Amino acid sequence: LSKVSSSSPQNKSVLEWQRIIPKIHSYNDLNKNGTKQGNFPSCEDAKEESVQFERTLTRGECRGGHWDSGSGLVFYGGLHVQHQLSGHEHEDKEDIALGDVWMYNYTSETLEQLAPYPPPYSQRDDNCRYPIARTAHAATVVRDKLYIYGGMTTSAWSPTRGNGDGAWEELSDLWVFDLIERKWSERVMTPSA
Repeated sequence: LSKVSSSSPQNKSVLEWQRIIPKIHSYNDLNKNGTKQGNFPSCEDAKEESVQFERTLTRGECRGGHWDSGSGLVFYGGLHVQHQLSGHEHEDKEDIALGDVWMYNYTSETLEQLAPYPPPYSQRDDNCRYPIARTAHAATVVRDKLYIYGGMTTSAWSPTRGNGDGAWEELSDLWVFDLIERKWSERVMTPSA
């Protein structure tokens, strides 16, 4: 939402939505200094980047929050609906739960991928685990940490259970992503007395 310089007939300022199309920096595009690495070495890499770009911009139900020290909006997961035409003009759709972490920088108007899905080993917890891709979850940012809880995933996306039947499963786990260290850790919850 941005303020427009023109005014209405009643001499009141008018507010209107402004569409921002950010530049995107994926995890693989940036080295440790945050600078862009070279060009794509092959057409296959460019093709994968375009798929990643599409999933970044066309997702619903992602969650996150404002990160003060990062000056941006951090969001995790969500749902990507992929439409495919099958025979006889019948359209199939596939719901894909997502598990990546992104930040929209308010100042530079760019999207930066903080963690891909699945994350590299350096971003996994000490037992080499990470949260399952999900949608319909709760998430918030507190200081320099992104907290995610619960949600829904498809059994087809479970890294520990292999390919499933695509049925939706409820989740009740709590994960924390350290936005400075860029590393996942699971929080074990115990019921209070």
